[in-house]
Amino acid sequence: INAEYGGFLPQEKLTSGEMAYNFTNICCALQFLENISPDKLSLSPEEFDHFMEGHSSHLEEALTTKFASGMLDNINRVKECEDKVRQLQSYHSKLRDNTEQLQVDITKHKADVQKSLADMRSKFSSLEEEMAKLLIS
Repeated sequence: INAEYGGFLPQEKLTSGEMAYNFTNICCALQFLENISPDKLSLSPEEFDHFMEGHSSHLEEALTTKFASGMLDNINRVKECEDKVRQLQSYHSKLRDNTEQLQVDITKHKADVQKSLADMRSKFSSLEEEMAKLLIS
C-alpha cells in the first residue's frame, strides 16, 4: 500500500507526526480487510457471510436477551428493596407512635404517683397530728 499511495505524500510526512500515525492505521485496516477470512475469525463460511452482509450477530441477540433479563432482575431487586423500605417505614411509624404513647403513659403515671405521695403525706401529717394530740393528753 505504501508503494501504491505513498507517492502522493511527501516522505517526511509519512515518517513522523499525526499524518504518519493516521497513514499507519489506514494501512493496517486495509491489510486486515484484505486478509480477513472465516477460518482466521473462527467462523463458519455461512456465519462469515452473514456478518459481512451486515446482519446482527447471534451473540448480539444473546447479549441483548441477557441484558434485558439482567435488567428485569435488577428491577425486581429494586422493587423488593422498595417493599422492604415501606415495611421499615411502617415499623418505624408504629414504633414512633408506641414511643409517644409510652411517654404519655409515663407522664400520667408520674402524675399519679406524685398525687398518691401527696395524699399519703397529707394522711401521714394528719396521723402525726392525731398521735401528737393523743400523747399530749
